[in-house]
Amino acid sequence: AAKRKKPAGISLHKHLDALRVVDLRDAYAFWLSVENPELQRKELLDGLERTMSDEGIVYRRVKTLTRKVLDVLLLLLRREQHTSDLPGLFRRLPGEESVRLEYHEAEAGLKALRRRGFLAELAEHGPEAASRVRYAVPFELAETLTALFREEARTVGGVLSLQAHLRAIR
Repeated sequence: AAKRKKPAGISLHKHLDALRVVDLRDAYAFWLSVENPELQRKELLDGLERTMSDEGIVYRRVKTLTRKVLDVLLLLLRREQHTSDLPGLFRRLPGEESVRLEYHEAEAGLKALRRRGFLAELAEHGPEAASRVRYAVPFELAETLTALFREEARTVGGVLSLQAHLRAIR
């Protein structure tokens, strides 16, 4: 029997659980608009997991991101299992539009998204990976974001046209 390849992505719970308390506080402050939350680890985890699963809150938080940071997030959402390293963001997928994004802007965007809790850092293993870091949008958050962006991009013609509708649900 062939071995099943372990998914490269990460769940929201596992992602949040791996964060240090100081990082949880930063993410909590962003997601819940609270200055200097003095909560314990368990309270931070529970609050963030609940908040980051709420479609309305996710929508409002995404609206606060700058265009370049949003471009980086969109590129990650298009990658297999919503995971990529920094150079991988610049590899164009078939049918993907060219994004005007400099290397330093992508790097800053990844850092901003990680600090706000949108991304997990995953270390790659093996000799060819050396010290490469991959960034992953947690599964649950990626599903919510993908649905939100799909709805944002839909037009009346796209909803009523069968071809555009099928293209949107791919």
